Amino acid sequence: MLINETKIRSLRSDRGWTQQNLADACQVSLRTIQRVERTGSASLDTLKGLCAVFEVEQDFLYPKGATKDSLHTFSYLGLSSLLSGLIGGLVGALLMYFALTISS
Repeated sequence: MLINETKIRSLRSDRGWTQQNLADACQVSLRTIQRVERTGSASLDTLKGLCAVFEVEQDFLYPKGATKDSLHTFSYLGLSSLLSGLIGGLVGALLMYFALTISS
């Protein structure tokens, strides 16, 4: 799910927290907070944790102009992973096909 990474960074900085402080408060890993602040990609559980810690509604953390209904469950990272898997599978299948036809 995409959220506004600038708001997360700002809310954290306003409180004088490190990324580790925020990770501990949300009960997530440091890498999760780093990813959220870098890409704006967060799971629903992470979003709920951030909302609870910052005492804000989910809508406040959505990207500008986005609503809950307009957000897609696929993040850009998820979509790129899906495409990479499909392309990798296709390339692997083609290589196997050529290897089998050459050896026959």
